[in-house]
Amino acid sequence: MLNSASFSVLVKNPISAFHEYGQGKKVEAKVDIILSEGPHHNPRFQAAAILDNVIIAVAWDKTKKDARTRAAELAMRSLVANQNKSAEVQDLSALSENSSLFDVVASLSHHIFNIEVLKVPEYLGGRKILAALVMKTGQERHGKVLCLGTGNRCISGEHIRQDGTVLNDSHAEVITRRSFLRFLYQQLMDYYSGKQDTIIEPAAFDEKLQIKPNITFHLYVSTAPCGDAAIFAHNSTSDDEATANPSASGHNPLFANNVQGLLRTKMEAGEGTIPVEDSCAVQAWDAVKQGNRLRTMSCSDKIAAWNVLGIQGALLSHFIHPVYLNSITLGALYHHGHLSRAVCCRLEGKTEFGHFLPAGYTLNHPQLGRVSIYKAPRETEKTKPFGINWCCGDSKPEVTNALTGMCNDKAESYQQSRLCKASLFECFKKLCNLSKREELLKQSYRTSKLNAYDYQQAKQRLYARFEELGRGTWLKKPLEEEEFF
Repeated sequence: MLNSASFSVLVKNPISAFHEYGQGKKVEAKVDIILSEGPHHNPRFQAAAILDNVIIAVAWDKTKKDARTRAAELAMRSLVANQNKSAEVQDLSALSENSSLFDVVASLSHHIFNIEVLKVPEYLGGRKILAALVMKTGQERHGKVLCLGTGNRCISGEHIRQDGTVLNDSHAEVITRRSFLRFLYQQLMDYYSGKQDTIIEPAAFDEKLQIKPNITFHLYVSTAPCGDAAIFAHNSTSDDEATANPSASGHNPLFANNVQGLLRTKMEAGEGTIPVEDSCAVQAWDAVKQGNRLRTMSCSDKIAAWNVLGIQGALLSHFIHPVYLNSITLGALYHHGHLSRAVCCRLEGKTEFGHFLPAGYTLNHPQLGRVSIYKAPRETEKTKPFGINWCCGDSKPEVTNALTGMCNDKAESYQQSRLCKASLFECFKKLCNLSKREELLKQSYRTSKLNAYDYQQAKQRLYARFEELGRGTWLKKPLEEEEFF
């Protein structure tokens, strides 16, 4: 059976999880303040997580509560990682033979996260949401975690920049997808360098490339994506039925009222979403800089877009055909009717949407399911605005501050993230050089995206479809953010 300890690390209060761990081992577990320093107006406290009279982890913070919480979290992650350190990542001995695809994907995601997060002890938050992308080859039961991310905040308007060096959206799902772009860039550069062990191959019907057909991608999110997938009452009549049958392959979207299915935006410096007004499709740079709240499309809306446009984005569409998700797994707040509506089915109508899309594009309906081994409690703690991102091959995760959109590494304070537009555009230019696509090298970031014609045509039809069905208008960021070279 899948060990639920790794799930409790993420979704429970760390101090409670640490105490429960001690109870399970029948030894004393406590988290105490062992040192304080600094003046009264700016103190610092050191806490220690102690198991059976042995200090497992220590942490500093500005309040006793935060220091104790952080020490307990580090201790639990260390205990879970050490518990599994003798097992290879691909070893699924912790799972029963009957474990579902969704439990396997979630288990791998948490396993890698618990190992990688120990490499960044300064990591302070984003614990509320974890997302990861798992790649499977053929019919193998296991898979490989390609990338992961944590976080649930967006940048504040005062920090937006015109040079592409900040992260606008640091929600876990978005961070994970941007990390996946780094993986795809590396795979494409390996392909053009003549390496044989890539997941890329030539397409049969044009000059672009494609993912090999035996490769599938599986998204894990520890709770329902913000926006349309999350706006439902937990006592909804079909929730228990949907939860009990998470592997149902058919989609049965639920439309119970006229607000379900609407496009929604995240709010600057806050959590939660609100419906989009139709008054303005593009946010003005000067208005945001002068105090208007910057708004960002919800994760439900972005995942719905990925299920039409692919997760490769506009720039990589110059080289590769759309890459679609095969499955989506949730750890908590799973409701089949609401999730299927939010991530794909609200784009269905009287006419089949796929007929209006360019060749190679479709309305993708991934498998949907939830973790069955662990039922997460309602999370009430407010997280700090920090998150991490990691991609296979990285020496350690990168820590970012979601409110500034910059790296939070103390040694490289206020440095751009490896996931920002400017960093990924550098990857794009290297790929253009390697593949001898000189015509793309002289264009700005925005022009390079606009010249991915099939992708842009599909995107415009996606936006038109939302409006045609009365779902709202897709709200765009200020254009000035994409004019850099």
